[in-house]
Amino acid sequence: HGHKALEAIAKLKPVSLLDVGCGHNKFVQEIKEHGVEKAIGVDFACKSADYVADILDLPFTDKEFDFITAWYVLEHLLPEQVEPALLEMKRVSNRFAFTIAYDYASTPPPKKFKNHNLHQTVKKPSWWKDQIEKYAEVIQQNELWLGKWK
Repeated sequence: HGHKALEAIAKLKPVSLLDVGCGHNKFVQEIKEHGVEKAIGVDFACKSADYVADILDLPFTDKEFDFITAWYVLEHLLPEQVEPALLEMKRVSNRFAFTIAYDYASTPPPKKFKNHNLHQTVKKPSWWKDQIEKYAEVIQQNELWLGKWK
């Protein structure tokens, strides 16, 4: 999902990068080709990730990463998980880039979701902006949210 933002992120010259919800780690591989040597992917379910971990409990030290990315991840959280996730991402990084879906997922949910949509937090961009700006300065917001943590 982060492929569209690859050039924009590379131009910001991150020293290190953590991609949360990395799936099969494609973005991490691509950003390494742009000179980011310390790039790591974490996902709660995908074994192709460098680390299998929850966004609410990242196994990294405070401010270990210059940059954190989350490509269409935050909307999968329950509304009450959004703030703890933002705080955890703020804890381990200095800057961020996100993409967020504002609509329900069109793919049918797996059976374990009991017909609940895969996008658990479907909110307008203004709601997301309010949540993110509690903890960060948003530098750019359109399809790509860029900013730095307060």
